[in-house]
Amino acid sequence: MKTKKLAKTKVGEQHQSGRNGNNGNGHLDVGIIGFGVVGESTGKGLKTLGHEVYINDLKDLSPYAEEFHVLKPYDPSQTDLTLLILPTPTSPAPKLGGRINIRSLEQVALSLGEQIKEIPAFHLVTVRSTVPPGTTNYLAGRISEVSGKEPGRDFGIAMNPEFLRAFNSEYDFQHPRLTVVGVDDNQSSETMTALYRNIQSPIEVVTQSEAEAIKYAHNLRNAAKISFWNEVFLTARHLNYDYEGLKGEILARANYTKPVPSEDATGILTPKDQKFYAYLRHNGVVSPVSHEVFAAYQKTNSSNGVPPTQEDVVNFYAHVARGMDSVFWQEMDRAFKKIGGINTETVKNAVATTAEAYWNTSYGTYGGRAYGGTCLPKDTTAFESYMGERNVELPLLRAIINVNEHMEEIGPQDGESAKKYHSQRQHATYNNLKT
Repeated sequence: MKTKKLAKTKVGEQHQSGRNGNNGNGHLDVGIIGFGVVGESTGKGLKTLGHEVYINDLKDLSPYAEEFHVLKPYDPSQTDLTLLILPTPTSPAPKLGGRINIRSLEQVALSLGEQIKEIPAFHLVTVRSTVPPGTTNYLAGRISEVSGKEPGRDFGIAMNPEFLRAFNSEYDFQHPRLTVVGVDDNQSSETMTALYRNIQSPIEVVTQSEAEAIKYAHNLRNAAKISFWNEVFLTARHLNYDYEGLKGEILARANYTKPVPSEDATGILTPKDQKFYAYLRHNGVVSPVSHEVFAAYQKTNSSNGVPPTQEDVVNFYAHVARGMDSVFWQEMDRAFKKIGGINTETVKNAVATTAEAYWNTSYGTYGGRAYGGTCLPKDTTAFESYMGERNVELPLLRAIINVNEHMEEIGPQDGESAKKYHSQRQHATYNNLKT
């Protein structure tokens, strides 16, 4: 399948799509395969946008029968498009090197291909699971093999990443900062923009691979911020400084709500920063993130360093925060160039809007706790493994993972601080946190 850049579509434009031109009344019949947290939030959100929603899952769906149409077995001829919202777990590192497992996604895609073979109308299959760049295109090929139909002409395939937080998923669906649609043909683009015609956010239409890359970069940048602040936390504990006080001063000097241009970060590390870095290394303080920032700019100092003042610590981490953001996007650019067909600036601009690491000042700053959850540990190791198979090393990403693994080993260090942070975050919305 050839990849081409499509023009961005304005929110609110009406398109004719589906079996009966949006059924003549502006709504689409949308199928969802995989009805977990994301599937349910997506289904409820699409209903508020005026669509009919048909659901399928291995679990018992009878509790949802009054709110949704239950399709067991699933029949794509009843819908205009099918959203695949299936788990893509990461296999344990010792077994498969942390590779992402798309087996269930592929099996469902093949089953849909057999069914699409018998459907005369154009049907769109949309991936909403987190997958490495190239996966959506691969699935298009697999569907084509079993259906005998040509993607882009007889059926469509799209990538539509989600940026939902587990504790606030329904709100997040209805109040997105950005809706990303990855398509490689115009008919699929029209169907996806019709799906989100009433959503109250900009719609970014990109290629499939760029949409896949945006989702990964979104999660990896969030993980980077958490590991950065855990490193600050460990340094504060080593120096017997008040972490909350340090945090406030660092944030006042390094509160970045958008990516740092690479060219602006080359002169940020001062001689005092080098001395403090040498002190951290000499005293065995966990500082993988700082190490990779220094390595990226070839700043080294062989002295043992001297105990720093609090002002030194604040300046150091304000500079490292800026350098980390720059190095992060340098690494992503190397990865995307190796994959091919991905514009780093397109990904960066989208992530600058979607990633909570940018729009929520306090995100990840609680300190003393691994990032955990179901997404960040899986996606950081999966992307590192994916690029490792392509002979691309990502030292900063490895440092981010190392800090997190260290926090997992030593356990939560400041339960009350973390508990307070998460309690506040439960009530956070995009509107009252964005800057």
